[in-house]
Amino acid sequence: MRTMRTMHAGFTLIELLLVIGVIGVVAGIVIMAVNPFEQLGKTQDTERRSVMRETEKAQYQYLIDEGEYAAASAAIPEGEANAKPICRYGKTNIGCITIDALVPVYVSCIAFDGREANPDYTGYRIYQQAGRVRVLADYLEQGPADSGCENAETVAMAGATSSAVSAASAASSAGGSVLGIRRRPARVAVTEGLR
Repeated sequence: MRTMRTMHAGFTLIELLLVIGVIGVVAGIVIMAVNPFEQLGKTQDTERRSVMRETEKAQYQYLIDEGEYAAASAAIPEGEANAKPICRYGKTNIGCITIDALVPVYVSCIAFDGREANPDYTGYRIYQQAGRVRVLADYLEQGPADSGCENAETVAMAGATSSAVSAASAASSAGGSVLGIRRRPARVAVTEGLR
């Protein structure tokens, strides 16, 4: 006696696994070809070059308007070998040059590179070559970083935020809140008759 087998339309598990494997291999090849880390680094380098040009142009405009370069903390050194770091907005350090006078008329803010380890420096250096200001990026072609821009408003907001955070942590450790309202202990609701 013969038993009849019914045929089901569809894919077997092995066919599905093979297709998923092929898609994974193709996706891996495409990701390696695109190299997103390198693309992010190129984007960051473009931003760094833009900051360099913007700062140079702002210095030239300041020179035209004021008759001198914007360098409050020290004279801009001559020659690339003598280039000095640019200070972050609102920072004064003997080792760097402050260009805060450019903000807000000539540039909206002083840019900084997230790779810079010194909290007083921007990650950019400045020097003069034959009377013209030049700006260098210290971290060019070193990959992406969290960069930013500072002016009076952002520095004030950062100060207010850090004050609020320290007040909040002090209040929460004392069992209260930033607004002076004491927290209530959490209540556990017991509901009867749940299925």
